[in-house]
Amino acid sequence: MPRHFNSRSTPSDTSTARRESGNPSGWDRYLSLLKRHRIPHKQREWYVKRAEAFIEAMRPARMREVTKEQITAFFPRYAREQRLTDWQFHQTVDAVQLLLIDLAHNPSAEQVDWDYWKSATKDLAPDHPTLARTVTPEGAVENRSYFQRSAEDLDLLKSLARTLRARRYAIRTEQTYVDWCHRFIGFCGGSDPAA
Repeated sequence: MPRHFNSRSTPSDTSTARRESGNPSGWDRYLSLLKRHRIPHKQREWYVKRAEAFIEAMRPARMREVTKEQITAFFPRYAREQRLTDWQFHQTVDAVQLLLIDLAHNPSAEQVDWDYWKSATKDLAPDHPTLARTVTPEGAVENRSYFQRSAEDLDLLKSLARTLRARRYAIRTEQTYVDWCHRFIGFCGGSDPAA
């Protein structure tokens, strides 16, 4: 990191105080960078706070010398300690990326998979296998809104889901089989499934 980028000179109010020599401070340059990237004014203070937290965690290392391992180890630890929501975690990753790549020109930061860390903030869909396995077979059938239109077939579909779960079919297979059977029953025009 350039010598004049010093976390002690952090503008807590995101003002742009210049150094005595008249040159922009590191924080001045960081704020200019945020403006160029069109980060909304209200969010800039939070970007600065996230960048400050990263700098503090990396002390005494200079930002240009921080390794890829140090960068990637910071994110889960900081998210846990601060109990960040998804959007706050995404903001943290973005703030650190701008700090290291665009401002510090850290060569190790170029090797970090920033897209991975940004996508790590997304919530899993309710039908994702990780979450779907925790729902009972009956609950999985009841939670699917398009099954509700044929309420008379719900018991049959629940029974099928229970059987597939008892036989330890993969959760995606269970979902697919129940869906296919639902479509087949619809195709049959409401006739008795026993027939």
